[in-house]
Amino acid sequence: GRSAMRRWLGLWWPAAWALAPNFETFSGRALGTWSGTTERWDGSEVCPSVDEVSEVMRSCGGAVQGLRMGEVMANRADDNFVYFDDGTWCLADSDEPLIVLAHGDDVRRRFRVDAVALQGRGPSPDDATTLPTDLPESRMIRGRRRGDAWILPRVKWTDGDAERLPPVDAEARLATSSAYLASWQTDGTTRHLQAGSCYAGEFKALDLEYDLPGRVLREVALYSTQGPATPS
Repeated sequence: GRSAMRRWLGLWWPAAWALAPNFETFSGRALGTWSGTTERWDGSEVCPSVDEVSEVMRSCGGAVQGLRMGEVMANRADDNFVYFDDGTWCLADSDEPLIVLAHGDDVRRRFRVDAVALQGRGPSPDDATTLPTDLPESRMIRGRRRGDAWILPRVKWTDGDAERLPPVDAEARLATSSAYLASWQTDGTTRHLQAGSCYAGEFKALDLEYDLPGRVLREVALYSTQGPATPS
């Protein structure tokens, strides 16, 4: 009866959703004025950059609908707007992917297909750390879909696993000394989009795994490793 169902939900709900990212925690680390520099992947141009990230409220009430960054609207109703408690987020279904990796509360790196930006909420951050040549196993927060469709409220989240990043084909990688963006296929049925960044001794990477054909999101995984950087 209903009491048995309630007991079952009480046992199952925490295991299934307790690890899901919290939007309020995320937005507190994502909002603000972010300033720094943008560098084209080919090194042809480095220029100042400023992004204003603000909340968007629902027109019919006071609830937060999502975030706005310039012309980009990240809507909470869009299952492909994926975010993490540390302030990392992405638009996973975009033909021109947008990925933001957070380093602490006040430094972030923004990835696009043409350029990468290093920005801070205070003074412009100094980029002196290089990508490591070999990564140890990293703490991983993983979200994997249930069934055939990526529906964010139904994603199964796990945290604390120690694993290595899926290996990146060097020919599929756009890179600077401290960041990279890569897209490649593994076996004709899987495509990866991966962004990695090293700052102040911390390495982070977000790996998006899609089904082929059709590019349906299957899994997101946020990797982080704290330790000394190794020159590349």
